[in-house]
Amino acid sequence: MLSTIITRRLSSSVTTTTKPLSKLNVIELEGLAIAPFVGKMLQDYGANVTRIDRKGGKPHYGTTSLGHGKNVMKLDLKDEEDREVFKDLIKNKCDVLIDPYRPNKMSLLHLGPNDLMKINDKVIYTSLTGYGHRGPMSTAAGHDINYLSMSGALSMFSRNKDSTTNNSNNTMYIPLPPVNFLGDFAGAGLTGSFGIMMALYERELTGKGQIVNVSVLDGVNYMTTFFHNLKEKKLWNKTGSNVIDGGAYYYDVYETLNDNEFVSVGAIEPQFYNELIECLGLNINDLPDQNDVKKWPEMKRMFTDIFKTKTRDEWVNICDGKDACLTPVLTLDEIKSCHNKMESEMFIQGLPKPPVELLKYD
Repeated sequence: MLSTIITRRLSSSVTTTTKPLSKLNVIELEGLAIAPFVGKMLQDYGANVTRIDRKGGKPHYGTTSLGHGKNVMKLDLKDEEDREVFKDLIKNKCDVLIDPYRPNKMSLLHLGPNDLMKINDKVIYTSLTGYGHRGPMSTAAGHDINYLSMSGALSMFSRNKDSTTNNSNNTMYIPLPPVNFLGDFAGAGLTGSFGIMMALYERELTGKGQIVNVSVLDGVNYMTTFFHNLKEKKLWNKTGSNVIDGGAYYYDVYETLNDNEFVSVGAIEPQFYNELIECLGLNINDLPDQNDVKKWPEMKRMFTDIFKTKTRDEWVNICDGKDACLTPVLTLDEIKSCHNKMESEMFIQGLPKPPVELLKYD
């Protein structure tokens, strides 16, 4: 049963959550995924967010799914009268503007950074783009999968073309898009929110607003810094042959007895690996060295067969209370039904709570 999957609890001696952005007014121009996510991040920490939707159209679910609790106005920024309404908002009720359009689109409407700074020199103008603000691709259309492919990150998320192949030297890996977590929400959403907070801090020092230029591609590139350093030191090899990309048998996902139920294993350190081996009913002395790469395919086949002998929940119960680094692969529905076993408030009104707690000491 899911109720028995996770038994360890977290506790804290501090209880009162703060809302440090409660005096912040944010204007969010209608956009998909990134802009509403940045708006939601600020809103969740107290900001008053007003979304400007286009007149005459129905917002995309990529906008509305992250719009709970936001104020909404409909304006046509190509209309002179509506532009004046927008300028009035910027002048009197805007600390942060979130612009999801391609570079210079707002400037063509005389509502770009330089135009709005003349109206309110304290405004933080946040421009969210895919390929950046300069260069031959700056105005090109794209989505998360395109930005990941141009950054090299997409090549690191792969699946076997032929899962029946036992010879790892002949295995072909095909890039697998990891939905839009990495580009939209991390590469631009989180970095954009961080950029806004830096600009607000700078405004406290100088009294002046800032232009915050954000690029999905730049954000994802920055997140691959660790792997570029590993490549330079010859510590990162071809896809599917490294410890944390599915190459190692002790860091992988395995199917269990029930169809479409899986466990994830991440027993990298020797002490965790030893506990995992015990949970699987194996004797460490009968096995090859953990990091004997030549034995990885053989050990992966052994692990595959063993994990198929029990259900996911049976394996979780066997490893419960041990540092075997084995966890169930939960669906979005399942995590809502068992989250209270990990922490009492992982969700608020059916949605994940903000990731960073800001708490007052008792």
